[in-house]
Amino acid sequence: MTADADVYGFGGHIGIVVDLLRDGESRLSLQLADHHRNFFGIVHGGVLLTLLDQTCGAAVRSTRPPGSAQGSVTIDLQAVFVAPARGDVLLAHGRCLRLGRSVAQCTATIEDAEGRLAATATGTFKLLG
Repeated sequence: MTADADVYGFGGHIGIVVDLLRDGESRLSLQLADHHRNFFGIVHGGVLLTLLDQTCGAAVRSTRPPGSAQGSVTIDLQAVFVAPARGDVLLAHGRCLRLGRSVAQCTATIEDAEGRLAATATGTFKLLG
């Protein structure tokens, strides 16, 4: 799977872009706008959770052979907000830790453009198809 894969649904609506999908790893990015921020000018936690979820799901998708079912749904996602997300872009990195017959486990991190860690997550995903 290559970086030309699209982000569908809500993730695409808010502007998440796939930069890399390969061998159980993903890199996604999000150019930030005012509507991604809360009253304090930092990125809203819901945006961070969405990016973490999409990044984990993309890592799972990168393990599936082209032409096979690509879908998965989140069973569990646990996030830790490490520091306020600031700046103009977020960079997310995901990794599929385990791919079973019907379930996968992943991790994801989000950093700002200066490399400051903003959030981490671990997730469990049900494979579809």
